Amino acid sequence: MAVLIEKFNSSIFNISQADPKIEILLSNPDTYCGPVAVINTLLAKYQDIKNFFRHGPNETAINKLVTRLSEIMKTQGKNSQEPGTKAMDLINGIIQFSAEENLNLLELNHRGWFAGEIENPNNLTNTEWIKKKLCSGFDIVLQVGWYRRSDHTKFIRTGGHYVTLVGYDQQQLYINDPSKRSNRQTKEATVLTHFNNQLINKNLRQGFSNCLELKGLDINSNYGADTAIIDGAIAYKVQKHKF
Repeated sequence: MAVLIEKFNSSIFNISQADPKIEILLSNPDTYCGPVAVINTLLAKYQDIKNFFRHGPNETAINKLVTRLSEIMKTQGKNSQEPGTKAMDLINGIIQFSAEENLNLLELNHRGWFAGEIENPNNLTNTEWIKKKLCSGFDIVLQVGWYRRSDHTKFIRTGGHYVTLVGYDQQQLYINDPSKRSNRQTKEATVLTHFNNQLINKNLRQGFSNCLELKGLDINSNYGADTAIIDGAIAYKVQKHKF
């Protein structure tokens, strides 16, 4: 029986964070998932998109946007003490970038337990909230944590990643993963709910009634992880840009 896709946003781009044509990604392809995941949603907001890419994908224009967004988001390279992008910096980057690019940011929400150095066990995300936001015209970037399962109830966080949600059906989320591992293919990830588990980040321990595992993402084994868990979801609604 064919799966009924309830929602799918085909306008979202699927640029890779390892794209060799984008200069800033050449030296740090492993840490720029945040800016690239966001750019993949915002590029579709340029109203004259055919003119924007009139000679095919305009790597110069994309490179400029990714470079600026990564600066605003304070994205750090792989050799820094804290590589990547913190969730609060990503959120602030969306706000500032939208203002600079004349993109009308109507609303922005964050749900999740982990946002950089902020741990909030009372702000957990869930699939109902995520699906409702997507159906209401929001773009959604998922903050994924790489975890190593230490026993049946404990998950130790070893790293993180950002991906873009493009759709869902009754059983799965459809995700554009900017990592090289995904080969620019939309991934079908089954959401598994784990009950009464403990998520551990550095020396911080948080016990939750449930956490959401994404089964189907290509896990970054370089971090010693074996499980992908949704740490948070950033939902934002932006009106189209007019040249």
